[in-house]
Amino acid sequence: MLKQYVEWPIKLILIKGSMNKTFRILPLFLLFAILFAKDKFSISGSVITLEGEGVKKAPILLLDSKGNKVKSSKSKKDGTFELKKIVPGTYTMETKDKKLGSGAIAVTIVDTDLEVNITIPSELQPLNSLEPNTTLQKEEPPKGKFEVSGKIVDQNNNGIKKANVILLDENGEKFADGKTKKSGEFKLKKIVSGKYVLQAEHKKLGSGFARVTIWGDNVKIKVSIPSELPPEPEVEIRAEKSDTSNIITEPIKASLDSLPQQRNPKPKSKLEFGELFFEYESNLKALQSEIDSLKTVVQAYDHKQKMPDISREILEMINVPNFHHRIELQNGTVVLGNIEEETDSSLTLSTQIGRLVLKKEMVIRMDEYELPAPKVEFLGDPFIDYYPDRQIISGRIKNIGKKRADFVRVIGSLWDQTTSLAGTDSIFVKGTRIAYDSDVIADTALEPEQITTYTLIIPIIKGMKPQYHTMNIHWEETQ
Repeated sequence: MLKQYVEWPIKLILIKGSMNKTFRILPLFLLFAILFAKDKFSISGSVITLEGEGVKKAPILLLDSKGNKVKSSKSKKDGTFELKKIVPGTYTMETKDKKLGSGAIAVTIVDTDLEVNITIPSELQPLNSLEPNTTLQKEEPPKGKFEVSGKIVDQNNNGIKKANVILLDENGEKFADGKTKKSGEFKLKKIVSGKYVLQAEHKKLGSGFARVTIWGDNVKIKVSIPSELPPEPEVEIRAEKSDTSNIITEPIKASLDSLPQQRNPKPKSKLEFGELFFEYESNLKALQSEIDSLKTVVQAYDHKQKMPDISREILEMINVPNFHHRIELQNGTVVLGNIEEETDSSLTLSTQIGRLVLKKEMVIRMDEYELPAPKVEFLGDPFIDYYPDRQIISGRIKNIGKKRADFVRVIGSLWDQTTSLAGTDSIFVKGTRIAYDSDVIADTALEPEQITTYTLIIPIIKGMKPQYHTMNIHWEETQ
């Protein structure tokens, strides 16, 4: 029994010692948690088209407020992407595709990861970026210390040396100060996020003021001496949630004096029942006389207005440009012209309004452009009858063009083994009967899509032995 009583104090001493060790280790864990707290975040999302489909292998650039590259990546097959280890701040995300074009979006990281979608094509549109000079966040300002730099100038934009620069906080107390260099430049370091007033003083020139807002980034500003303190702009307080697509805005109430005066709308006049909106006179004969007089004036005016006679010679003198290329752009514009120069990224066109330089990424389709014209072709191979002194060739032709072909003639030639001419002849086909402006009437025209037959007899020159033949079609365009 005595042995048991002795063991109990020993056990209590051991338990007390282990608890002391535990309480010593616990502050170390808290210290590590504070040191290694998350200060970098990620941006994820998708690159999509206007129809909402993912764009694969699209290069993605993350640029800071000065346009420097911070991170880069490429979208996956489904268009998704992820950029890791991003410090808080305001950024611009850009992406592009060879066929669809480019897209951009502005983002701001405060203390959470972001998920955004970039649409191609699109212009730069702010998604959750907060302009420091117009908006403040309800949440705590970004941690860290930043710089306020710039230049103090006079009314002629010349730098002022040895000017005192003072940075005042919202309570009007001095936060930092310094002096300008020979060029008028200055730099104030270790400035935390917040709203300030920058005051510049010079013994001879006077004082100048400017409002400065630091929000997670360095600020560069120019202050003119002399100048007055500009009024504080009306701001919106935005509280960001983790879902960046929903931004809660709470506008600050402005004083009633700053609101514009509202004009009282004038009541619209209403026509009483039975009241006429025009003056009416009962003298119908006078009214009839005025109508007849007006008819005479209108007839005389119509008689003078005639279309001038324009001869065909004058019309033929008008130089109508003949373009060979039709180019369709992403915005639906169609450009007609001739390609003068082509590079990997641009096209140079000569058009009716001058020379145009287009980026290839804007071009959706490029085709050869042909003016409406007749075009007659043979249908299949001809049938040939061989005789000692002649060959009879027959077949069919068709006008596949968009205009009428006039005086259509089929020409055939025979050639011997040495490519010497062994015989040739031609024949006008029988088509549509047309009375031309020159008072000539002929039935040798082919309308668009019209088909006709021909039979051509080619006599063989004496002493020649034809080995092969060639066939051609000739036509004209006549009014």
